[in-house]
Amino acid sequence: QIGEGCAITARVGNASATAVVTVVDSTEEADATIKVGQKMKITFPGKVKRVTVSDKSILKIIKGKGKTLTVKGKNRGIVTVRGYNKKGKEIGRIVVKVE
Repeated sequence: QIGEGCAITARVGNASATAVVTVVDSTEEADATIKVGQKMKITFPGKVKRVTVSDKSILKIIKGKGKTLTVKGKNRGIVTVRGYNKKGKEIGRIVVKVE
């Protein structure tokens, strides 16, 4: 169970949509898709102390607090976002495609 129960919120202008994601194997397929310039909220199942993004030229972390992280698409591509708790254990992972 990788990222079990993570919730994502995509926002375009005043419209938004939220979905709970269950990630089983995220090596090939995107769990969420956003457009360049679009923001998205990712909610992890626990409090996040550290976050990694596999390619920061594609996705930018705007802010994070508690369980929630806001990211923004910078360039086209696919990245993996991982959240870690204060003990350094991975508590969630989501693959984001930016188009």
